[in-house]
Amino acid sequence: METTKKLFALLCLFVTMNQAISESDPDYMETFCMKSSRNTTNNTTYNKNLNTLLSTLSNQSSFANYYNLTTGLASDTVHGMFLCTGDVNRTTCNACVKDATIEIAKNCTNHREATIYNVDCIVRYSDKVFLTTLETNPSYWWSSHDLIPKSFGKFGQRLSDKMGEVIVRSSLLSTSFTPYYLMDTTRFDNLYDLKSIVQCTPDLDPRNCTTCLKLALQELTECCGNQVWAFIYTPNCMVSFDTYNSSLPPLPPPSRSGSFSHRGNNKLLGGIVLAVAVSVNSTRNTTYNKNLNTMLSTFRNQSSIVNYYNLTTGLASDTVYGMFLCTGDVNITTCNNCVKNATIEIVKNCTNHREAIIYYIDCMVRYSDKFFLSTFEKKPNSIWSGDDPIPKSLGPFKKRLYKKMGEAIVRSSTLSSALTPYYYLDVTRFDGSYDLDSLVQCSPHLNPENCTICLEYALQEIIDCCSDKFWAMIFTPNCFVNYMITTSPLPPLPSPYHRSGSCSIKGNSEIFWGMITLAALVFTF
Repeated sequence: METTKKLFALLCLFVTMNQAISESDPDYMETFCMKSSRNTTNNTTYNKNLNTLLSTLSNQSSFANYYNLTTGLASDTVHGMFLCTGDVNRTTCNACVKDATIEIAKNCTNHREATIYNVDCIVRYSDKVFLTTLETNPSYWWSSHDLIPKSFGKFGQRLSDKMGEVIVRSSLLSTSFTPYYLMDTTRFDNLYDLKSIVQCTPDLDPRNCTTCLKLALQELTECCGNQVWAFIYTPNCMVSFDTYNSSLPPLPPPSRSGSFSHRGNNKLLGGIVLAVAVSVNSTRNTTYNKNLNTMLSTFRNQSSIVNYYNLTTGLASDTVYGMFLCTGDVNITTCNNCVKNATIEIVKNCTNHREAIIYYIDCMVRYSDKFFLSTFEKKPNSIWSGDDPIPKSLGPFKKRLYKKMGEAIVRSSTLSSALTPYYYLDVTRFDGSYDLDSLVQCSPHLNPENCTICLEYALQEIIDCCSDKFWAMIFTPNCFVNYMITTSPLPPLPSPYHRSGSCSIKGNSEIFWGMITLAALVFTF
């Protein structure tokens, strides 16, 4: 959600339960401390269980965007959960839940039931079981001050129709990577874009999710259907819409912008790094190519649901193996956009090739006529780095980088069953003078041992080439590693993908890879 919406929203409240509402930090929507349950006091077993639960929720939010937990026995049992919106990355989710758990404890002292709505997350606890139960209150909504211009025509009807479609599609996503989350952007009359977002808590069944979203939409359209943007939160779901009519951006929303330089005898393709394997070539309209097109089409569809997918299609010599993997710091919309573009580019640039891999800044896509899943491979790899050198004032940076990245690799190897397998991000501040972002990830089909080997190899490559640079990253067929430092003036601990400066690209491959094509990358800050 945009910061301007956080700070300048018109707050609108709809509450039907008997509750105490306490003001909190301006970034928060609202905290609801329920009076419907009997109060508790400090130092009781219930409160100790509650503190344990909130601490666990805070920790788990660095690994997942949803988590529920029950702790304690009998009357001291506490049920709790958090849910982050599907459009935020893991760093933002973790920061939101941490703040929310602190705020809900501070504002709802001695209450046995409370809910907090933050712009990016919901945190809730109760002495009663609430999972799988549909509840519509307390709800909280807010909207812009600006009214929809008359030039938008029948906006209310279009909003109702489009949101209705999105709700129906959302109900089909109960088992997706981010359950029930769906974002749609539609352009009307080439005049404005309507962005629609819906999401339910994963504990709901599809029918109750649909009911929750429909009730929330009805409430939102009744209060705010003539506003430029609005959104509503309930205990089980959230609905939002936004419109854009000035300087319409491309559809889908733009990715990163900026410039890169590249080195070597490489062909510029514009926005990608491409490695093409020399295998037995294919020709158009063969069974192999038809199987390949089917696979790539499936990837485009699946990337709107999950951030990793592998598939095998065809028989005998016409068998195609393939996979895509999105980086763990992007949401499902960005993942889908990246995979769509990658599948188009890999076909366009690798016509009649039976084996290819493409690296984008947010994803990789690969296919082959040979089985590669579960196999550890180092090549082809591609390395990007900033051109600006690390200043001497940062001290023993290379040693710190090697140690911190090594710790991240060890942590990553324990996350094979996490929501985003093997993905790990660490942000550490040194000497109060700079932040070091360390990010590592392996493809989920690797076992922990091979993941560690892959990451250690990638780290050594990046240390050897680029450890005197402000930032660098490396992509290999099975894993990637990147780091970035931020110096004074230091912002709050940042999201890992906000990079700046000029940069260069390096790449290499083993002999059976006949060609590597490296390209300019595009960043948006």
